[in-house]
Amino acid sequence: MAELRESLISDKLRDFFPDEDEADKVISFLERGFSVNGEIVVASLFMVAKEHEKGADEVLKECEKEWQRSWKNQHPDLRGDPDAPGNAGLQSRASLVNIYSGLGISFP
Repeated sequence: MAELRESLISDKLRDFFPDEDEADKVISFLERGFSVNGEIVVASLFMVAKEHEKGADEVLKECEKEWQRSWKNQHPDLRGDPDAPGNAGLQSRASLVNIYSGLGISFP
């Protein structure tokens, strides 16, 4: 199942980012081990940012800050999921707000 999910997300990202290097960077970040919902939310973040003319490197810089601050400490089954129970969900939601804010994009 994980391979199918990874393949589906990878395929969508490759379609959305015609520059192979950008797509590879985003996929590599996601391969750090996010939950199912976390992968979808973080992949969507890159897509929203691109629609606001933000490059993958700019988004990765903000994501890396949140990885170091919060995500690396979360259990992989909860990592990145803003709807996860308890503090994990609150921290992921805060991370998303921080990333969007750092990019100058309104949080959806």
